[in-house]
Formats: sequence, structure tokens, C-alpha cells
Amino acid sequence: QLGGAHVVIARAFQKEGVEAIHVPFNNGPEAITAFRGGNIDMVAQSDYAVLLDAGEIKILAETGPERLPAAPDAPTFRELGYEVSPAIFYGIGGPAGLPPEIVGRWESLVKEATETEQFRALLARLKLIPAYLPSKEFRDGALSDYRLIGEAIGKMPK
Repeated sequence: QLGGAHVVIARAFQKEGVEAIHVPFNNGPEAITAFRGGNIDMVAQSDYAVLLDAGEIKILAETGPERLPAAPDAPTFRELGYEVSPAIFYGIGGPAGLPPEIVGRWESLVKEATETEQFRALLARLKLIPAYLPSKEFRDGALSDYRLIGEAIGKMPK
């Protein structure tokens, strides 16, 4: 369970000489429950909207490439001097070799959906940053981030 946010934080801790124990969870709500219960000291999680709105948590820094509109004063890890800041993204995938006309149709449908007021309102409620990319750009970005994460993992202590 080594995701982008975990790698960014682990590399920052390593650079600063902070010793920490990674506690894996099956999902975000489990991790947040453990955090709220005082069982862990921090959490890197994207399922925080309700707690942020209730004033129960504070975002200290963002692991992704840009600041969050919901926490504009929280710097990114890159702004703090750490070299890895992969985007955390959601996408729709299909089998390899999908005909271009099918890919194109899905791209059109997804782009259209992401431009609706309902979708934008949902993202705002969830504190997510809207960003549509066609399949090639999305794939290239994902592969680039995977390479960054892989390089960072290679630099982590064994």
C-alpha cells in the first residue's frame, strides 16, 4: 500500500530525519477513523471534505502539484522543497487495444460530464480539483507520475 502521498511524505520525513511508522489501512475512512480516535498522529487522505468543513481537521500541506482551493494557505510539498509531488487523479480505463472511435466517444462523454454544473458542484463539495484530460494526455501524465513515484521508492530506506 505505497501510494503517491505516502511516498511524498516518507521522502520528506527521510530528508528531515523524522522516524515514522507507516500504518496501512484498507481505505480512507478507516484511516480517518484511526486519526480521529487518536490512534495515529497524522493521515494523508483525500476523503476529508466533511471533516474540513466541520473544522475538525487542518490541512498542513498538499502532496499534489498544486495548492488546494479548500486550503489555499497549505503549501505543496514541492513548494516546501521536496522533489516529488505526483498528482492524485481519478480516471476511466478500458482494455488495451480499444478501438479509437470507442475511446473518442468516451472522451466526449466524460468531457461533457465534467463541464456540467452538477459535476463541478460535486467536486467542490468533495474538495477535489477539476481537471479533464483526453486519454493520451491522461495516460502520459499517469505514467510520468508512476515513474516519479518509482524513483522515489528506489531512494527510500529498505
